[in-house]
Amino acid sequence: MEYFKRVQNLDTCLHSRLDYETGEPIYDDHYKNLQMDCIGLYVIQLVQMIHSGLQIVYTKDEVAFVQNLVFYLERAYRSVDQHSARVNKNPISICMAKAALESVAGFNIYGYEGGHSSILFMDADAHSRNRIIMTNLLPRESASKGTDASLIPSLCWPAYGTCSTSTRLPALERCLERLKGVYGFKRFTRDGYATVLDTNSEYQPGELMVCCS
Repeated sequence: MEYFKRVQNLDTCLHSRLDYETGEPIYDDHYKNLQMDCIGLYVIQLVQMIHSGLQIVYTKDEVAFVQNLVFYLERAYRSVDQHSARVNKNPISICMAKAALESVAGFNIYGYEGGHSSILFMDADAHSRNRIIMTNLLPRESASKGTDASLIPSLCWPAYGTCSTSTRLPALERCLERLKGVYGFKRFTRDGYATVLDTNSEYQPGELMVCCS
């Protein structure tokens, strides 16, 4: 994480894909996504569980680790989340990061009995930058995709990434209008992954930009 705070790229980021049995990172050259929304969701859930009365963090090293996760998320607004033929910043990760920053601001990671040394801090300027970039990107999911079903948990439960109805409602309405089907939601417009008619697992450069404009 120390390296990632200086250089935000795939070589320094945390792994978001882990083996369920061993807990070891899964290395895949074809998987080019930082998945900062996973880190944000982890922090949000951790704070909620501690708020409920669970004692999860016990040592100063663990406090420092969670504080480093906060520093990690503060730079979401300038981190290119997808590294492939489609280079994007997307509001999904920024929403989760922003919500995580709001949840930890002044939060005592030891719970109600913690002291001043276990209080978490976040950079208010970084929070403002994440909010501004997120607002400017919405209601689109990114430069290449008009919308994405992942915006729903980012803007509603569990993240509630923005309290502004003028920002949230247009993005959600676009999701419902374009992605909702008889059996649920598509991931994004003209998503053919794993269907009978689509035998390719990788999309060609520019394909999504043409389909989802």
